[in-house]
Amino acid sequence: MEIHRLIFKNFLRTFTGYFVKIKFKIDNSPSKCSTQCNILVLVLLVISLSVAEGNKPPKFVTDGQTEIILRLKEGSETPVGTLIYQLRGYDEDGDYLKFGVSRFPGSDIIRIDNTSPSEANIYLNKELDRETQDEYSLVLTLTDGHLGYGHYVTQGLLLLVEDVNDNVPVFKSYQPTITVAEDFKPGTITTLEATDADEGAYGQVVYYLQNIDGEKELFAVNTVGERAVLRLVGSLDYEKQTVHQLKILAVDRAKEGRVNTATAALLIKVEDVEDQPPEFVRITPFTKIEENSPIGTSVLMVVAVDGDRGVNNPIEYSLLSNSLNSVNDVFSVERDTGVVFTTSVIDREALPGGAGTYILQITAKEIGSKIVPTPTATTEVTVMVTDVNDETPTFKSNYYECEIAENAQINTPVTFLGNALPEVYDYDQGINGSFFLFIKGGGDAFDVTPSKAVNEATFMIRVKNSTTLDFERIKRINLTLVAKEIVKNKPKYSEASVMVNLLDRNDNFPEFSKSLYEVSVPENCDVGTTVAWVQALDDDSGKFGTRGIRYTNLAGSIDYMLNLHPTSGVITVKIAGGPNWDREQISRHFLTVEARDDLGYGNRNSVQLVINIEDINDNAPMFVQSKYEARLFENKLDFEQPLKVEARDADLNGTKNSEIEYELLGDLAENFTIDSTGLISLKCPMDFESLQNSFSSSVYSVFLTVRARDWGTPSLFSDVPLLIYVEDVNDNTPVFENSFYNKSVAENSPSGTSLLQVGKIIANLSANDPDSTAALVFKIDDSACQAINERRVLVKTQEYDCSGAFHLEPRTGVLSIAKTLDREIVEQFQLGLTVEDINSETGQQVAHAKIVIDILDVNDNSPKFRNSFYKFSIAENSKHGTAIGSVTADDIDKNKTITYSLEGAIELTSLVHLNQDDGNIVVKATDSGYPPRSTRVEVFSQILDENDNNPSFLPEPSALIIPEDIHVGTEIARVKAVDADSGEYGKITYLLDRLSSQGKFTLDGDTGILKVSDKLDREDKPNFLLIIEGWDNYQYGFNSGESRNAFKHINITIEDVNDNVPVLHVPPYCINITEFHEPGQPVTTIHASDADDPETSNGQVIIDIADGNQDNLFELQPINEWSVDIRTTTSLRGRHGNYTLIMRAQDLGIPSLLVEDTLRICVADYNDHPPIFISPPPNSTLKVPENATVGSALIQILASDEDVGQNGAVRYRLKTDPAGHWKFFELQPISGILELRLPLDRKKQKIYDV
Repeated sequence: MEIHRLIFKNFLRTFTGYFVKIKFKIDNSPSKCSTQCNILVLVLLVISLSVAEGNKPPKFVTDGQTEIILRLKEGSETPVGTLIYQLRGYDEDGDYLKFGVSRFPGSDIIRIDNTSPSEANIYLNKELDRETQDEYSLVLTLTDGHLGYGHYVTQGLLLLVEDVNDNVPVFKSYQPTITVAEDFKPGTITTLEATDADEGAYGQVVYYLQNIDGEKELFAVNTVGERAVLRLVGSLDYEKQTVHQLKILAVDRAKEGRVNTATAALLIKVEDVEDQPPEFVRITPFTKIEENSPIGTSVLMVVAVDGDRGVNNPIEYSLLSNSLNSVNDVFSVERDTGVVFTTSVIDREALPGGAGTYILQITAKEIGSKIVPTPTATTEVTVMVTDVNDETPTFKSNYYECEIAENAQINTPVTFLGNALPEVYDYDQGINGSFFLFIKGGGDAFDVTPSKAVNEATFMIRVKNSTTLDFERIKRINLTLVAKEIVKNKPKYSEASVMVNLLDRNDNFPEFSKSLYEVSVPENCDVGTTVAWVQALDDDSGKFGTRGIRYTNLAGSIDYMLNLHPTSGVITVKIAGGPNWDREQISRHFLTVEARDDLGYGNRNSVQLVINIEDINDNAPMFVQSKYEARLFENKLDFEQPLKVEARDADLNGTKNSEIEYELLGDLAENFTIDSTGLISLKCPMDFESLQNSFSSSVYSVFLTVRARDWGTPSLFSDVPLLIYVEDVNDNTPVFENSFYNKSVAENSPSGTSLLQVGKIIANLSANDPDSTAALVFKIDDSACQAINERRVLVKTQEYDCSGAFHLEPRTGVLSIAKTLDREIVEQFQLGLTVEDINSETGQQVAHAKIVIDILDVNDNSPKFRNSFYKFSIAENSKHGTAIGSVTADDIDKNKTITYSLEGAIELTSLVHLNQDDGNIVVKATDSGYPPRSTRVEVFSQILDENDNNPSFLPEPSALIIPEDIHVGTEIARVKAVDADSGEYGKITYLLDRLSSQGKFTLDGDTGILKVSDKLDREDKPNFLLIIEGWDNYQYGFNSGESRNAFKHINITIEDVNDNVPVLHVPPYCINITEFHEPGQPVTTIHASDADDPETSNGQVIIDIADGNQDNLFELQPINEWSVDIRTTTSLRGRHGNYTLIMRAQDLGIPSLLVEDTLRICVADYNDHPPIFISPPPNSTLKVPENATVGSALIQILASDEDVGQNGAVRYRLKTDPAGHWKFFELQPISGILELRLPLDRKKQKIYDV
């Protein structure tokens, strides 16, 4: 520290000040950057102050500030004259105050103007320049005029100058031209460095390579520290470009406002190396040669040179082997000259496919090259063999055989037989391969199509006149096919023979041998019986004639019952019986028989068939009723009503077929008789009990059959059922099936369960009255009932109603359970049973029986725990085998063996992991019954939690895409982590890594909500990889190390929006070309760029001409997506002058952004017009007197030139001549005035030819 003491003394006031200079040295390892700053501290020590007695000094009003600090931007940001501060003072005496500034170095930077008795304004007096001085320490003065001369009240003012971006980067000296070999490997070429006098981001420089003609594909510039490193990233090619002009931009890092740029131009010269194959400079890609040309005919010539311009090795030519059309058998090439010639005679038609084309692959190889393998180049040329007329039209066969129907219509084609192809060919080209087709012979029956063809054709022979075709008149026709060339000079032709066979067609109808067929058939005919035989004839032959007749249809009322043989015409019975064969119903049938030739598909005819049905004895007698019934009482000899049956026969009366007799059939038919009238009588009374009655009914049904038979041959009969009801008389006593019953029933059988039917009546033939009409009533004998428990002790009636436990159905005798049984109370029942026939006619009829019912135990009582619940405590990570507690259950069923099991979360029951929510489990007690019963009791386990689980993030979100113009504060995602622990151990706090977010995002620690916290710029940073931490027990355990954590990465991609205007790089100078600039040749190249994403429409740019191209002299030719060539569309001859084009670059974003710039093109005149003399006319004669004075003007020569500028300026001179006449005259070069240079003497020379 250096302290400099300054002592100021005035008349009334003395103060001492110290300037303190402090030097700070900051060591920032490892770079050990040293920073030094000087702080000037003005310490004012007031020694003494003498004031006028009674006057109070004024004071500055500074709102409690010990020093006034102002921050001003340098340069034009704070212009001279700017009001920078307002001073206020206070004086208790109310005196007029005057403000000022002490005259220290730099105090003239401000100017103070008093504006009122207690206020003043401070104005900037000189322009600020931070690079010259970045701060000013000033002392303001204040007086009320009564302090004495030179005595003031002071106030410190610190004026800090803030930097603005007002300095352009400046490149340090560098080598502008660099030579690089074209095989230079990608890597560093050179480095450059630029400096910027500004501070902070304004003084930091980054480097870019300006993309000119796609140079960014070859070169790249990286900012390394403070230097620009130029690297080769592609491959140089001397043959494509020998010089690369690069522009390296040095741009400061200003994020807002002005951005300063400097440009360094580098010329990269590419040094050639031998790396290029030969190049063909003369190629005839297509040529023609006439077929049959002699061997050695020259076809074409190729010329190649060394691709390396500075090496120029000699070239040797060869023809590559090619299987296509065997070019090596036909052509060869001179190894030194590149001349291709024929080595054999070419036949164009013999070439595969008749294409007539050869593709020659010619190789040029360098001789003496140092490259291994030797550089070669190959080119292809096409040789077309032109045609000569050397082929004759030829049919694929000399003989054709075909056929056609005799009734074919006009234009119907014939059908060719065999393997002969109806084709003709002539493989000459053009007119040489064109030919006519026509027919000789065969009358006018056929013609051929096509009539004209080229090279080849598939022909058809068609019917021309169908009336000449008649199979009965002629069976075949012979023709001659002719193919003849169209050429008029000695046309070639060939012929082929054709035989056309006519096919017969069906033109006659079948005719039946009779006009009507009538037959008779018995009504009892069997299936297969022949009914009739029809026959038809046809005059046609083959299948169209009689041999091809098929009987195809039989139609009529019984057609479905008959079968018509298709070839013989025999009609037989297919379905016999039924009403259609019953003469009594239908005696005659009418049908139609159809016959068709052509095997049943040709012409048809029909004939009528009448079938008469012959009568036979086919009707059986029929009863007038479908059944007969009668009632008969037991022990009676007569029916309640007389019983008589009647049958009738449909056959003729008075014949044996209609005469009827009756008989009875059945098991009891011997007890009855029937006479010829159908009257039925009993032989003896019926005994009901002797009948085999299997039904508990008072009526027994006797089933008989009555048969009526006629006397016809054969005899026919019919049956009718006869039902006789025999009624019983009640005279038998009921009996039990058994006197003792024993049943077992489960105690859980529901009420209404049937145990057994005790009143079943059995047949007892020895019984006096086994009546089926008995009405039996069953009862439980209460006096004979007992209940016994499992200890074999009688249960008192007061304790349990024995008889009330069961119900006995009085009518059916079904014994069922009346109420719920409980084996634990009664294990066995002994019941007395009675049955009584209430319809007895002989007095009371009662029978007795006993039943013992054993109640089977069922497992209907679940085990019962001695406590309603249990509660235990256990540590979360207790060791295996640690005792928790014990539970006990009891069971009153016989199956008293109890097993215990655990139910609940698998983590608990498997003793692998405890439920961390409540730790509760259930103990299950199961008895040994079937099915087993169980009881559950809850065991509340208080599990003491430990923080033994790490948080775990859910997988989503893992990647986000957000637009770069998203609003600050927008929620973009919500992360969530889970922790299996509970309480604070399971509560998760979320933290966001600041380095990964770079202040652009915030994360809520409790909710996990991720928001945007600062404005995003995709062009500055297109993506972020956020690191998110999740901590449990953060509040209490983070500092003590008892927290657990997990990490999650979220990849955020910033989606581009169209927020950058395209940049158009247009040359600032006029592009000079001449009026002879070739149409379509480039004038200059325009480049555009856009900072937006080039993969989207926002960063894709379209360059066009917005204005100035009214005559359409220029057009744009795209080079790549960023550059276009401006080319001329037409000749500029005579269009010299300056053209101004408004170029526009517009991106494809929405909304679209564009920029326009001016391109100037200067078309210079070319001296392409010779001067033309205007006067005097050619061969003029000028008369001059011989005494004309030397120097006198004789005539003015005038000439004009259509060119402009210097090209159009005409200069005159005299052309020398052998006679020396020009020496006598002088021609002014600019004015064209011809003057006399020497005296004239007519006697010596009369005429001068100039």
